[in-house]
Amino acid sequence: MPLVFSVNGNILSLTSIGDYPLENAFEVMEEAFHHPELKQPVDILLDLSPSMEKRSAKEIYRFVDYFSGKKSILSKRFAIVTDQALHFGLARMFGTLVERFGLHAEVFRNYDEAVHWLNSKNEIQTN
Repeated sequence: MPLVFSVNGNILSLTSIGDYPLENAFEVMEEAFHHPELKQPVDILLDLSPSMEKRSAKEIYRFVDYFSGKKSILSKRFAIVTDQALHFGLARMFGTLVERFGLHAEVFRNYDEAVHWLNSKNEIQTN
C-alpha cells in the first residue's frame, strides 16, 4: 500500500499505509506539493499509524534533505502521528534534524492532538 495525501487549506496530510518503496513517497509528495488547492505556507500532518514501513536512518536523512528543499513553502509546523515505538524514535530523530532548517516537528500518539497543535496559534520558537 502507498503513501496517500489529502489537502485541507494549508494542511497537507500524508498517511503512510503498509510498506512501499522510498521513491514512491517522494513521487506522492511531489504530486501533493503541486496540488492546486494547497495553500502556503504549508503545515504537514504525517500519519504513520497504519504504516508497516521500517525506514533506516539513511532513509530518514533523505526525508530531511527532501523537506529542507521545501522550506521556502513550509510553515514551521510538522506534526507526526504514530503509535509504534520504532516510528516514534525515528520521528524524534527527524524532528531533531529538521530544526536546523527552521522546522519544528512534534511527534504525537493521538491524531486529534496533532491536528489541534497544527491549528493552534501559539508561536513556535526555532533556532
